[in-house]
Amino acid sequence: MDNEKTALILPMSSAHVVEVAKLHMAEISEGVISVLGHKFACGLYQAMIESERYFGFVAVKNSQVLGFAACAEDTSAVYKSVLKGNFFKLLWACFPKILSIRNLKYAIETLFYPVRCGGDLPVAELLSVVVDRQARGKGIGQRLVEASCAEFRSRGIGAFKTIVFERFPSNAFYQHVGFKLSGKRCQHGKQDVHNVYIMEVLSQG
Repeated sequence: MDNEKTALILPMSSAHVVEVAKLHMAEISEGVISVLGHKFACGLYQAMIESERYFGFVAVKNSQVLGFAACAEDTSAVYKSVLKGNFFKLLWACFPKILSIRNLKYAIETLFYPVRCGGDLPVAELLSVVVDRQARGKGIGQRLVEASCAEFRSRGIGAFKTIVFERFPSNAFYQHVGFKLSGKRCQHGKQDVHNVYIMEVLSQG
């Protein structure tokens, strides 16, 4: 079997949007993006790529996207820029699913969570790391995190957070690659607990 270490880690671009959205939908069954559908996912990733405060990486082998990492210098700023230029386009992309009260509430809570996080948490965030289940266990996820760390560092960002459902097995991955648990928070109801992790990429002093 070919070694997945031969996969190239490349900056995410518009050329990757369709595959990134498809992979997101396939591997993340929960969350607002999956709830609102593939067309919305494509529109959202395209809009985020156009934001100066966003960046991402993809792992590509034989022209296939095996994994990706999505990052924001400031999640709130990225969301604002996305909505400013793409509100009606994204609204149409998630129609009629957005008409559900549950889905609408879910979307609004997700949109405003960066403000509610506040406190001493970094505004920079690793939004997601996704690897095709057939390519897991080969180090692709770790390479995507390493590329993200290097880019945050090059932008002068000393630390960033990531937020993970407490019940997800992916918590072990984030701990393995160096994230430190900072705390817990509830979203979308008291039973929906998330772990908040911090990664420091610039030494203090």
